[in-house]
Amino acid sequence: MASTDLNKTIAELVGADPPLIGLLQKWNVDPRFAANLTLTEVCAMHGLNLQELLNQIETIDRDAKFLDEGLLGNYNVPELVGYILYTHHAYMDRELPHLERLMGEALMVDGARYPALGPLVTLFKDFKDSVEWHMREEENHLFPFFLSLASSRALPAHGFTTVENFIQIFRSEEENIQANLESLRQMTHGFYVPPEAGQAFRDLFYALSRMEFEFHRHMHDENFVLLPKVLELERKIMEPSKETSTLNPR
Repeated sequence: MASTDLNKTIAELVGADPPLIGLLQKWNVDPRFAANLTLTEVCAMHGLNLQELLNQIETIDRDAKFLDEGLLGNYNVPELVGYILYTHHAYMDRELPHLERLMGEALMVDGARYPALGPLVTLFKDFKDSVEWHMREEENHLFPFFLSLASSRALPAHGFTTVENFIQIFRSEEENIQANLESLRQMTHGFYVPPEAGQAFRDLFYALSRMEFEFHRHMHDENFVLLPKVLELERKIMEPSKETSTLNPR
């Protein structure tokens, strides 16, 4: 739902957007008992932040739209590069500094009760730096190479025997980032929020969980949607040269 209708009841909203059930439950709202209420009424009754809830509902809609592999499968290489830049990279560029601020707030408010927040801040800083460096490398080297390959229909000079070898360098970096992310998950026990935790702690762990989901989607779209199309481009470019070599043996 690109724009949530505040005049609709919870039952109507959930009927049009079933994933909303899980989100409402995270906010301690049972859709069954609030079925005939509007979001505005529910927030007023439970003391919830309506704008924050609306933002999270918009996020659900974003998930549904951008996880449609049928749509992405119809994109060509330049379109997929643009999609990754303006969807995944833009999200990370916005969210990583936001998470860093949330880390500071949670440490200030709950650091005394939860000493593990200190090491978590350090681990996240390493993760953030690695992700940002990796994205800049893709934007400055890998993606321009892909675009050149798509536009010229010839293999650009890259110093590697195959495109796969070039890509493998970036895959190795991704594996290191994935390992850091897994360490974040383990240190937080799966981003578990203790019942007595404060709001800053809750906001941080919710945002970390969200970022983890987005990052995995980011990697999936690169590795299983974009890269196969790039490798197919290389194969088609190489086929004519192989035919020429066969027809004109030395």
